Amino acid sequence: MRTSTSKSRRNCCAFNRRGGNLPYREFTKAELLKAGEPEYVERTKAHQELAGYLAREYAVDKQEADMIAEICADTFKNGKSMSAAFEILQFEYSIEDAQTVEEVGALLARLNNGTRQWVLKGHRPDELNMSVGGGVPSNVLAMPQRSHHADVISIQTGRKIGRNDPCPCGSGKKFKKCCGAVGD
Repeated sequence: MRTSTSKSRRNCCAFNRRGGNLPYREFTKAELLKAGEPEYVERTKAHQELAGYLAREYAVDKQEADMIAEICADTFKNGKSMSAAFEILQFEYSIEDAQTVEEVGALLARLNNGTRQWVLKGHRPDELNMSVGGGVPSNVLAMPQRSHHADVISIQTGRKIGRNDPCPCGSGKKFKKCCGAVGD
């Protein structure tokens, strides 16, 4: 019988592998019917905040601001990074000063954490954080940050994983070809 600690550890590891053993999110019938409508976009609170900020700060109409926020959400949905979404905003609007970069970065982080992602099998990063560790502040990115210089130690065995050892994620590949690959 597994304890709750091993379950949360398993969920955390699944998240770090970007969806490895993570189960697909189960949608309700109402959610599926709504998502099946033409031109459907899930406009979360974070989506509306970003669109409102763009409309207010860059004097664009709400429809254009909503479209740019939708493009940024699609960027996250397809597994792209914060910098890819920031480049979209930088292309559309000239973002120059540090305060604006910080404000836009915080809005993009909230949008990323509140967007359902393909690589997370329909889950949102903030949902996974809640199931793993009891909650993370909304200004913290949920995307895994890997240091390629750190030793990787298996939680199960407690020993360092060698480059030619099987990957602990269970893929069957060598660690160096899977989770230990440098320069994803």
